[in-house]
Amino acid sequence: KQLIQSLYEKKIINNFERPLFALYRGGRHGCVNVRQAIAKSLAADSEIATITRSIDHAWSALGHRGPTARQVLMHTATFCPCPEGDSPSAKRQYDALLAGCIPVIISDDAVYSYDHFASPHRAYGYALNVSDFAILVSEQDAIQGKLLSILRGVSPSQLASLRHHGRRVSNLFRYYHPGSYPIDPLVKQRYPNGGAPSLLTWDLDRRLQVDQTNPRWEKCQHEITNEPHSDLTKQFCGAPPKQQELSRLRAQLQRRGGSKELHRTIQDWEDGHVFRFRRRG
Repeated sequence: KQLIQSLYEKKIINNFERPLFALYRGGRHGCVNVRQAIAKSLAADSEIATITRSIDHAWSALGHRGPTARQVLMHTATFCPCPEGDSPSAKRQYDALLAGCIPVIISDDAVYSYDHFASPHRAYGYALNVSDFAILVSEQDAIQGKLLSILRGVSPSQLASLRHHGRRVSNLFRYYHPGSYPIDPLVKQRYPNGGAPSLLTWDLDRRLQVDQTNPRWEKCQHEITNEPHSDLTKQFCGAPPKQQELSRLRAQLQRRGGSKELHRTIQDWEDGHVFRFRRRG
């Protein structure tokens, strides 16, 4: 708030709430070609580039070193592109939502936690529908430079709806309700009261009650020994090339000797399956 107030008083910006149309800052990892395309599109827009530089200068004038922190910038932007990170989903999807910035999901395989709920959660009275609070843009459209034209095509009524639903669901991803926490609340014996702990507990309880005849550990054992985490046959954008990963795994097998798990992973890759990690219980 201090940063935006400073920019507004100096007449550098004229939109007090969200002066920046779109924000993206990210490293060269994950889906690199998509990340480069996003950065290029935003850098080529003179208005976005000018306001971003002004915010960085104001940030420095307030005594901070380096460019403005991404999480701080999110509070100044209307749209926050969210490409893949080290996995198809990225933590910035949640950072954007909590900062009031509309997430723009640019990952063909990204998901939000709990978006598999088919019916409304009893504590909130509605189902989680990602398209209600986020914009979905394909990786190919981003690479082809269509990102800004898609965002500029969002109507005022659509924008208002996205913001409304974003505010509505944001608490689902908070450990604590919004507020000022100068000291870690746990130190004060204030336990998490946000939607995330409640929803996580509810989901775990739901899983346990799916089949009362099987103890949970038996289910996890079956999952570990018989089923992959995801039976995928499409490489996600940030995954290593198949032959490169097979070479790495075979070299690891030579160093470590025979490992049942390693042999199976190599076989899975050779059979065309894609593994990100295994879910364990």
